[in-house]
Amino acid sequence: WKDIDCKIVAIFDSNTRSFVKSVSTENDGLVGVILDKTSFYAESGGQTGDIGYIGDNEGDDNKDAENNFKVNDVQEFAGFIVHIGEVTNGKINVDQAYKSKCDYENRKNIAPNHTMTHVLNYALR
Repeated sequence: WKDIDCKIVAIFDSNTRSFVKSVSTENDGLVGVILDKTSFYAESGGQTGDIGYIGDNEGDDNKDAENNFKVNDVQEFAGFIVHIGEVTNGKINVDQAYKSKCDYENRKNIAPNHTMTHVLNYALR
């Protein structure tokens, strides 16, 4: 598992119920971000979606990045992976390059749920 470079291709603002070019910390409510590629796992098969950050920081995490988006949930809609969360520092923009940093410690703790769902499903057949 590793962090990857990505670009934001779309931002959906839940307040205006429309696609926007950018959002900042002034935005209240949830935001949906679609990336050109992602290291985040969307909720599926008994496993909850990943959490983490999308930001412009090259460090160990993006919590203190100048421009930072906190991913609280990841869902799949119409074939797109939507990162749901809020801007915690600065602002994020469409067509801007960022680093996606999934919380792999969290994933390590929830991944067994996915496996055990398959085991339970098999046992109930």
